[in-house]
Amino acid sequence: MNRNAKISLASFLLSLSIFVQAQHDYRDGYVITNGNDTIHGLIDFKDYRRNSQICQFRKSPDDSPTFFTPKDIIAYRINDDRYYVSKTITPGVDQKDLFLEYLIKGQANIYYYRDHLGDHYLIDKPGNPLKEVVYKEEEIVIDHVNRLKESTRHIGLLKAYLSDCPEVFQRIESLKKPDHDNMIALAKDYHQKICNNDSCIIYAQKKPPVRIVAEPIVGFIKYKYSEQFYLGTGALLHVWLPRSSERLYFTTGYMYSKAVIDKHYNEEGLLEGKEISIHKIPLHFEYIFPGQVFKPRFSYGINLFKPSDEDGLGFYETCGAGFLIKTTDEVYLSARFDTEWIPILPSLVVASRIEGVSYSLSLGIFFRF
Repeated sequence: MNRNAKISLASFLLSLSIFVQAQHDYRDGYVITNGNDTIHGLIDFKDYRRNSQICQFRKSPDDSPTFFTPKDIIAYRINDDRYYVSKTITPGVDQKDLFLEYLIKGQANIYYYRDHLGDHYLIDKPGNPLKEVVYKEEEIVIDHVNRLKESTRHIGLLKAYLSDCPEVFQRIESLKKPDHDNMIALAKDYHQKICNNDSCIIYAQKKPPVRIVAEPIVGFIKYKYSEQFYLGTGALLHVWLPRSSERLYFTTGYMYSKAVIDKHYNEEGLLEGKEISIHKIPLHFEYIFPGQVFKPRFSYGINLFKPSDEDGLGFYETCGAGFLIKTTDEVYLSARFDTEWIPILPSLVVASRIEGVSYSLSLGIFFRF
């Protein structure tokens, strides 16, 4: 790859990173001021880490945004979704102010936030201060064998905070690693036993750990050394982890097309060649940008391929861009443009040229399950 190409690629990746960070996803919600006033408007929905640090708010779509820190407001909520409250925590020696996601509210309250170290769950109740439900895993060596040691500090803390209800101790003892599901289930069980009614409010929305999106596609593909477009069909599966990222997907599936190789003119002066089938398995990471109706998308990864006239598998690097258009909450029309090229790293190793292989345009239907 020549110097200009390297600079262009680096500039493109930097621009893409800035573009991703600059995207906004305003949703209906409200903030509660330090004066206990409720102001309705729009809140920029970001990832877990960003949401715990800042609330970007505007009263109407035409207003300039206001940035609230945990010291500026009591709480904020995105309607029918996450509810954040301002709290001061002490993760180490120093204190810091954060917006904690309110998972469940009642006689005992459960909170959550995420930072560069991972997931954190906290608990408080009247008469007991806010404490993190600490869980750690570490690798230890026993008899020259590496083993995973799981901490049990969280079990003692939960028993102490929920000591007025020994009936939940068995559930606490069986709680291995704290997560949304088991912490909410524990708190809900606790409230039902001590109050004998639904005295707790569950703010956390029930989200599956994994969701699958199917996307049948059809389009046209042109290979570098061909003079025509070929019909391509396929089905993509997008694996989505809603609790990890609202917008990042892992994409795989199957794609099929034909091509004509070894073209030559026969004795009669007619162009002929050998028709082959090309089978592909994509392995991509895809980012879908926010939008109410129109959602841009970008993907990068590799395509494993197998021509019908060869035995082994090969692979090309690929990237694509396109968009989704919303028809219902779970169904979108899709369009995408993709290109493939000879992998960069092997080309650098053998000092060969990085060449484009194909480009394609496809349409499809994007189904969320």
